[in-house]
Parts: sequence; structure tokens; C-alpha cells
Amino acid sequence: MNGITLPSPLLIIKIMIVSGLVVYTIFTFILTRQVDNNRKTVETSLGGLLEFIALLHFFASLGLLLFSAFIL
Repeated sequence: MNGITLPSPLLIIKIMIVSGLVVYTIFTFILTRQVDNNRKTVETSLGGLLEFIALLHFFASLGLLLFSAFIL
């Protein structure tokens, strides 16, 4: 080779994993906003529980993103 160094395949895989988790975390944030909007529109007895589950899902994906960013 003419002095061109390619990144290691392991680095490329790590970048792909973290990028995918960033996209997934953005999706869960949008999902949380949608649940909040739907809860304001449609009043049900399970609205609070569904919003709690959506927030739990968002924070779990955010935690996974931070965990993988530090570990990888």
C-alpha cells in the first residue's frame, strides 16, 4: 500500500453500533413525545402507566447508549 492506512474492522463495527444506538435513542425520544401527545388527546385510565413505560423505555435506551459509548 502507498502509505494509506485503513481503520480496523473492529473500529468500524463499534462506530456502527454506537450510531445505531443514537438513532434508536432518537426514536425512543420521539415515541415518548407521541405518547405524551396522545395522552393529552385521549383520556384513559392507563395513560399514566403508558407514559411511565415510554419514559422508562427512553431512559433505558439512553443508558444503553451511554454504557456502550464508554465501554466500546
